[in-house]
Amino acid sequence: MPITHITFSSQNWAEKHHKGFDKIVSVYDQGARRPRFGNRSPGSILYKNIPDQDFYFRPEASYPSTQDITSFLLFCTSASPKSILIHCKMGVARSAALAAILLAYLQPNISTETIFRSLPNYRAGRPNDVYPTRTLLAPAQEAIQRPDLLSNAYRTFKSAIGYDRMKLHAHLAGLPPIETANLLSRRLKENPGLAPFFVSQRYIAETSL
Repeated sequence: MPITHITFSSQNWAEKHHKGFDKIVSVYDQGARRPRFGNRSPGSILYKNIPDQDFYFRPEASYPSTQDITSFLLFCTSASPKSILIHCKMGVARSAALAAILLAYLQPNISTETIFRSLPNYRAGRPNDVYPTRTLLAPAQEAIQRPDLLSNAYRTFKSAIGYDRMKLHAHLAGLPPIETANLLSRRLKENPGLAPFFVSQRYIAETSL
């Protein structure tokens, strides 16, 4: 039986409404309280410790790998579940990315741009801006052989706060904006193909002035 219902949400929504779903993917931060889902079968929940980090400029962070993506997909597709609930803290970034990855995996004939444009329709609860976490999309490109995930995510969500405001991420990381810009500039020189992932080379150059 194919998956017919995919939803992503905030942690609060998931803890209140999880009973209507066959499987839950629970994304939480290291050191945070593990979400509670009553007496559900342990096999129906996949807990993933994924940092809320959209850029590769914190060496101490443990970023997702292709193995994380494949284990996530294996969990979602094994035992023929009909409905999947994916949550993170706020339900706008990490869970949105995982939902997009699952949709792209299950619908290989649908363009990733179409999937990203429809993504807000899969969010439960109050509508919010959606901006899928790129440190999840990056390894997924290889894991599911959809090489345009990052570029189409940027094209679709570039006006969202998480995709345009580099200074906000620099502040959250505790780094001065110019130091962050220099780090990203070095990364881009090493791998120019990551340009969409780091917003834009022009923005980085302007921030470095």
